[in-house]
Amino acid sequence: MNTLTNEMTRLCGEIASMKEIRASLLGNIAAANVEMQKGVTDMINGFHKARVEMADDTHKELSDFTNKIKGSVTKLRGRVVGFQTAVHKDLTGAHKVWHGAQRAENPAAEPAAVKPEAASEVEEPVGESGQAFDQAAKGRKKRR
Repeated sequence: MNTLTNEMTRLCGEIASMKEIRASLLGNIAAANVEMQKGVTDMINGFHKARVEMADDTHKELSDFTNKIKGSVTKLRGRVVGFQTAVHKDLTGAHKVWHGAQRAENPAAEPAAVKPEAASEVEEPVGESGQAFDQAAKGRKKRR
């Protein structure tokens, strides 16, 4: 029986040892879990910080881009107004050449006969297309 007692004592010692090892293992797992939670929390906070920085940078870049576009559109509008003014002046000059100065000032008036001296007093049209009107006016003067 001595052998049975020895075996039971050894078995009890192994069970106690395994219990201590199990408790130690569970403690290590709990500590690793806490460390991992901290690491994940830090990583999530890093992602949040990076996202906020990217959002701020994107907002700034989009704002700068929008301001550039607005400036370009403003410049283009100014150029368009300049082109419209030039075309209007060209059309007014052409109208004066073809219909006389009096008709251009008062479009509702009856067409007036263009006298050679009145045609020479006509204001010169503006722009490249005004050159064609100048030549037409000169040709008209020569025919009379």
